[in-house]
Amino acid sequence: METVTISKEEYERLLELDKKARKPKRPQPKSYALFTLTMPGVGSWNGKFSGEGRYYARIRKVINRGKPLYKNIEEKNYYYHWDDGWTAKVNMTLVTEKEAKSALKRSQGFLGYEWMIDSILTDGKIHTKE
Repeated sequence: METVTISKEEYERLLELDKKARKPKRPQPKSYALFTLTMPGVGSWNGKFSGEGRYYARIRKVINRGKPLYKNIEEKNYYYHWDDGWTAKVNMTLVTEKEAKSALKRSQGFLGYEWMIDSILTDGKIHTKE
């Protein structure tokens, strides 16, 4: 094995680069709300939801520079019941930007129920406009 000689300055520069490489990354803030939609109450003739097993998700930025952009940012399940026996469940979870992008890539839309997200963020519950 051959020995290589480097200057003191080069040695210190390499040490500094090594320290930067080992420095832990700052954790990303959870500034996005991930909304996932399921239909736990099924009112169809055969008791099945045609979208069962698919992933329906949307994201919204809800925190900017540590300040909430909406008055209701509570991680929990929200439900909406129709008179015909159907029930929608929208789960809201705070996630990082990286997690949000990953979820959005897998999502197959939100079936036109984006109004539920708006209702949750503004009023803390799912309701139709009255």
